[in-house]
Amino acid sequence: MEDETKIVEENEVKEAEAKETEAKETQARDSSILKDTVEQGEAPENKKADNAAEETDAADDSEEENIGVVRIADDVVAMIASYSALEIDGVSAMSGGTTGDLFAKVGYKNPTKGVKVDVTDGVVKVDLAIIMDYGFNIPATSSKVQARVKQSIENMTGLEVDDVNVRIAGIKIPSDSSKAD
Repeated sequence: MEDETKIVEENEVKEAEAKETEAKETQARDSSILKDTVEQGEAPENKKADNAAEETDAADDSEEENIGVVRIADDVVAMIASYSALEIDGVSAMSGGTTGDLFAKVGYKNPTKGVKVDVTDGVVKVDLAIIMDYGFNIPATSSKVQARVKQSIENMTGLEVDDVNVRIAGIKIPSDSSKAD
């Protein structure tokens, strides 16, 4: 019986020594990591937080990729261009050509008239045909139209605008009903 007790005690001692050795190895490894972290100028808590943040970012990226695809129709980009051009003082209307003018007379409104859009690989090229109000500086107004259209499309769609070409298709002259004597 004493032999069995000795064997049990020896096994317990060996287990205790093994646990102590394992604890020392873990402590040495942790201190080595701590030393490396301190040498790099980071706090150990930050390293763990950074790793967690990287894992979260990776998870967010994979979730975003799996959600689906957003496609913006060329007509939507054309409508944005048209409405943003009309916001500029001095721009009276968009010019839709003869066919567009005929449709306008019968009550058909085309929000993309006077706008041609080409979207290729996320890059937009816009051609605008505008009718200006009489008395406004054409180069200055055209420049404002270009800037506004570019800004609006980029802000609303996230697409890159490469060109905004403006063609002055006409001048709207105010009616002189007050001068008719």
